[in-house]
Amino acid sequence: MQSLRLSKKIRRIVILSPEGGSATTLYKAKGKKRKNSRTLKPVEKAMRRLGKANSEYTSTYLKRHKKSSRKKRDGWLRDFNYNLHRAARKHAKVVKIPRALRV
Repeated sequence: MQSLRLSKKIRRIVILSPEGGSATTLYKAKGKKRKNSRTLKPVEKAMRRLGKANSEYTSTYLKRHKKSSRKKRDGWLRDFNYNLHRAARKHAKVVKIPRALRV
């Protein structure tokens, strides 16, 4: 059989039998080998941790903002600095910023 020139998007060609009992594979593309970059692993870990921390920061602030708004009409404005401070502390815990570097 001649080798076929197929698009790279085609992964496999299969012939199905009319009875539905068996299938014959005519062509199967080779899978790509993924390389794990050792140099980028720490960077990826740091970025994932930072994203998780940012999510924690925003969710904490929003929860406190809603709570302050429910207490008083302008409660969110009165508690703004406190709520930001508390959310920032939670953010620093997840990121694991050393205490000496925190503001």
